[in-house]
Amino acid sequence: MFNKSIRAGLLARLGISSVLFAIVVVGIQLYIATERLAATQMDLMEELLISSEKPLSEAIWSYDEVTTRKALQGLMRLDQVASVDITLANGEQYASFYKGENLMRSPLASLIFPRLMVLHRSLLAPEYSGSFRGKPIATLTIEGSNDFLFRQWLDDSLVLIVSICGLILALFAMSAIVVHRFLSRPLIALGEQLLKLDPNEKDRMFLDVPEGHDEDEIGSLVKVFNSNTIKLSLANQSMERMATRDRLTGLPNRNLALETLEQTVITARAESSQFAVYMLDVDRFKNINDTEGHERGDQLLISLTERLTSTFVTKGLFISRLGGDEFLLISELASSAERALVEAQRIIDVMREPYIINDVAMRNTVSMGVVIYPQDGENADAIMRHADLALLSSKNQGGNQVSFFTSQLTRHIHERLMLETALSRSIDLGAFELFLQPKMHAQSLEVTGCEALIRWFKDDGTMISPAVFIPIAESTRLIIGLGKWVIEEACRILQGWVAQGRVVPMAINVSVVQLLEEDFVEFVLACLRKHQVPADMLELEITESTLIDNFDKVVAVLTEVRQNGLRIAMDDFGTGYSSLSNLNRLPIDVIKADKSFVQGVPNEAAITQLIGSIGEVLGVELVAEGVETREQLEWLRQNGFDTLQGFYFSKPIPAHRFEKLFLFKDE
Repeated sequence: MFNKSIRAGLLARLGISSVLFAIVVVGIQLYIATERLAATQMDLMEELLISSEKPLSEAIWSYDEVTTRKALQGLMRLDQVASVDITLANGEQYASFYKGENLMRSPLASLIFPRLMVLHRSLLAPEYSGSFRGKPIATLTIEGSNDFLFRQWLDDSLVLIVSICGLILALFAMSAIVVHRFLSRPLIALGEQLLKLDPNEKDRMFLDVPEGHDEDEIGSLVKVFNSNTIKLSLANQSMERMATRDRLTGLPNRNLALETLEQTVITARAESSQFAVYMLDVDRFKNINDTEGHERGDQLLISLTERLTSTFVTKGLFISRLGGDEFLLISELASSAERALVEAQRIIDVMREPYIINDVAMRNTVSMGVVIYPQDGENADAIMRHADLALLSSKNQGGNQVSFFTSQLTRHIHERLMLETALSRSIDLGAFELFLQPKMHAQSLEVTGCEALIRWFKDDGTMISPAVFIPIAESTRLIIGLGKWVIEEACRILQGWVAQGRVVPMAINVSVVQLLEEDFVEFVLACLRKHQVPADMLELEITESTLIDNFDKVVAVLTEVRQNGLRIAMDDFGTGYSSLSNLNRLPIDVIKADKSFVQGVPNEAAITQLIGSIGEVLGVELVAEGVETREQLEWLRQNGFDTLQGFYFSKPIPAHRFEKLFLFKDE
């Protein structure tokens, strides 16, 4: 069942430990036995010397060789004695006996008993020897038998080793039984339970505590495992939800949306039915995040989700959030393009209603791309790709639109992407030119300023209309780099005019995307300083429509700009939604009436006349753009307009021609 057995491992470790322990214990016991045997032999030899001293002294004094020999032979009969020797006081050897031992000793015997035990005893003259009494007459030497000691050591060691090893073997066997009974068997049982666990079945998620182990480590281990299993199960449930649900809105996320779309395709193919897919995007959502903060943006998404689900979820719509401000809706009820259009427009209308967030009303629109299965895509990938293209088309039309996918749309998007790439490259190269259109004093018809209009020419000399590339630049934020080029180039041209003594202000158009950049004001002022251009020679034109969103932010930036001496003009006035109260808060110097109203005078002059009255009340300069006829000029003169601009005087022309025709024509 297992590649390795914990029981075998434990027993192996226990066996090795037992062997090592036995070696240590046997070694210690053998050392003790060796010392004991050596001490016993030494004590015996001491006793032999003492007991032999008197009889040998008397025999030697009496020159009794027979008695001496018998005494020495008696000593030699002892196994513990290897040799005896008697040497007289004058150095003469009196008697000597030797068994022939201790000569050819084994290496082990030499290791165990490396030294020979030799004892010496002086033999003294007996009591009756008169004047020699107590004087040494000879020396008795006894050499112990190391061979006998080694034989004794071997016998004792064998008994010791067998006894200790037997004891340790018995302990090892008992330990093995205990390990198996109280550790291996419970663990094996737990292992078998683990193999049968199924986290998807509640009655097979947990381990049973082995019998008798409720309060020990194994029981604690099982309890901890079961506790962690519960936590892991809850975490898995949470992760499964996170994997398929959007964290902010609780809607199905992109993964679940794609799975649902694939399943819907399979079902529709089997039933030969149609369904619609709507890809929805919140217009100007990035501006909301940038100006109001991400928290406000999240609150808007939550409110939008609540409105979608409460209004449409019961009507057969699958609603999901793809990410950011993009949503995907699948409608199996919209079985035709006509029904899809009605449903999509209904969604657009509902989403357009104001949202109340923190007691503040927010009005936002959405754009939508629509795809019909199967004609617009036969699989989920194609449907998603085409829905995205349709959505992009709606965004390019200004938002708040419903666009259906068409084959021409793919080509259009491809051309747009190519144009976007070329635009980015041209910004890096500065491949643009500023054309200038004069502004004329209404009464004297003298040049009082000009407006700079950017032009982009292809390599073949044909011009790409600003109406084509400016929206692309704004939607991709390339307008920031493009706008900086315009400011830099305008300041460069003005620098040349100042150097020649001509003070003619120049107006440039500024996008709200530029205005909301953190370094916008700093960049403008830096360009003016760099080219030594007075601030009042540069006029910034903003369109009225830019004020619909981010009003307070835009006003704050314009106020700072105006405080630094620049002039502010509101372009295309009358086409937006500015209220009179908002106009009064704007730090503007100029109002430009849109050419769509100017072209209607003198026959349809009511709105233009109203614009003139508003300008007079606000005390700002009034500019009429789009002047093309003498009749328009005369009417505007008589109705309070200060400055006129239009093809009647000149179309936008290159800077060098403008200078020649209007600034330095006498030179």
